[in-house]
Amino acid sequence: MEKKLILLAFVLLIPFISAIPQFLIFQGDVKIDGRIAPQGTFIIFSIKEAELNHFLITNPGKYGPMFIQGYSQYYGKEISITINGYKDEQKISYVYPQDINLNLSTLTEKALKIIDFSPKNEIIDYKIKNQTFNVSTQTGYSDPVKHTWFLDGKKVLEVAGTDFSSYVYERLVNDTLAHLISVTANDDYLSVSKTWTLSGETKISLENLKHIGYRQIGYFCESDWECTAWSSCNEGIRTRRCYDTTSCIDKLNKPIEISGCDDKEDLNQKEESFGFGVPLTLFTLVLLTTFLILIYSIKTPR
Repeated sequence: MEKKLILLAFVLLIPFISAIPQFLIFQGDVKIDGRIAPQGTFIIFSIKEAELNHFLITNPGKYGPMFIQGYSQYYGKEISITINGYKDEQKISYVYPQDINLNLSTLTEKALKIIDFSPKNEIIDYKIKNQTFNVSTQTGYSDPVKHTWFLDGKKVLEVAGTDFSSYVYERLVNDTLAHLISVTANDDYLSVSKTWTLSGETKISLENLKHIGYRQIGYFCESDWECTAWSSCNEGIRTRRCYDTTSCIDKLNKPIEISGCDDKEDLNQKEESFGFGVPLTLFTLVLLTTFLILIYSIKTPR
């Protein structure tokens, strides 16, 4: 009789346990146009037209914790996030349960932007000896804007407190190498940039120039990296070794060899579940508690 009661209790508990709600929890920093989001900023998490939850910022630059209940019909779908109606471009999947520190940001029409530039062609013939580059920026804020010009990554000109600047490039005699001309506009909160390529007789692609970090060297050699598998997570750190399979003298664009990690990743990344979307440890705990209560009630004389 006792065994039948225990078995019956197990069977009756299963639908209740499977119905235990699970949540996604989000919290983090919020910025608008690179600036701390003020009080009253309104954040909405949704999937297509269905709102999952919203949050009104009371502590400038911070939101959460915000709880979103897990629904099976949305599982794996992409969550859309808006900040005062402006979209955050991050791609977050609706996968539960999870607790995420997610920093949000968006750009409005007031954000610093490049509104005009010349020349319009991004690749300039190297045979042109002198070339003038222009850029115009616009911002809806009162913060001063600084334009910084670079030649192959080296700063050559800086103009502060402006929305327009120019740089004149004069090619040296017998210089047939390719070069990069770039300008960065910065208002201490955001930065935007524009880049032109000066072609050369030496066949160098834009990607190769980017690989060397906009540095000019006498010749160009692109490294080909091979990396070992990541080590096990040890005190929040995992490592690997990467080797250049070419004979390049300058070892450029080397992949990272040290990374942060979660010690839980060594435990099969995620906790096992019991088939109902319920963590196994929770399921076991509930069953054990029920079992002890039943045993106690059966053995206690009435």
